[in-house]
Amino acid sequence: MLVSLDLHAHSVCSDGTVSPRDFVLAAKSKAPSITALALTDHNTFSGCRDFLDACAENGIEGFVAAEISGSHPRAPQVEFHFIAVFGNALSDPVRSRTAEFIPYFNRLVAVDTQNIFTFLDCAAKMSVRIGFSEIVAACFSSMRSCDHPLSDVKAPAFRDVRTVLKNKGLAETGKKGKTSFEAEVWENAHVRPLPTPSITAAYDIFRSARPAVILAHPMLYPFSMEELTPFIDEWKREIDLAGMETHYAGRSWDDWHGFASANGLLASVGTDTHNAYEGIDFLPEVDAGGYAVEKLLDTLRRQGTP
Repeated sequence: MLVSLDLHAHSVCSDGTVSPRDFVLAAKSKAPSITALALTDHNTFSGCRDFLDACAENGIEGFVAAEISGSHPRAPQVEFHFIAVFGNALSDPVRSRTAEFIPYFNRLVAVDTQNIFTFLDCAAKMSVRIGFSEIVAACFSSMRSCDHPLSDVKAPAFRDVRTVLKNKGLAETGKKGKTSFEAEVWENAHVRPLPTPSITAAYDIFRSARPAVILAHPMLYPFSMEELTPFIDEWKREIDLAGMETHYAGRSWDDWHGFASANGLLASVGTDTHNAYEGIDFLPEVDAGGYAVEKLLDTLRRQGTP
């Protein structure tokens, strides 16, 4: 039996372009038989309330989730992403558990903010002067265009610098959101941006908060399966890694599916859409048995219990 689900998507609460509610409506429109959704904004749970309400109204099982970033001491320049899921209801205990991540999220914002100021200073030396107020305006601009409460506004982040650069015509967005001008600024300044804080600093939080943890897009990291295995073993031990995305961005990665199975990990499904499937005519359908969908969803549901 084929089922449609998407457990990796973004809204304006991080770097997406639509509200959590509009994301749900888009998913329902693209796939009327959609089974389950997770809104996984970067390092925030702020859109979960509106998202879950919209899921309930449209007969979809929604999950409380976020995509959490972190480097690793053995790979400080690589940013790994982990999808942390806390069941399918935003109860008071779940709110309390998600809030345990706030100190770590604050560390991520602090590093991003420092990189913004360093970059703006370096760009000014190249006669490109951008005020921090422009970065804040870029942060708010996408939220003004949709029906979402500004009380849940994201913090200004380096992605907003890229928005300003694009708006100024300095460079088109390139691979992974970076621009040629951005690379030129760092190169001319002979400095490197501060790396993402190590996910090891959040191990105690993962153990205390007890989310179900899925490794996002393993095929995008600069490691072979053999090279990634020691990381997988550590994350299984330290944060109880439960799954891995093996159907990602509309494609079934069969080799990674086999790798997940060999490591005792559940296979997960995610489009990583940032624009509510704009330009995509369908959502991925997977074989419920081959992807052990019910086992995956049961694992995610259990994380909502005290």
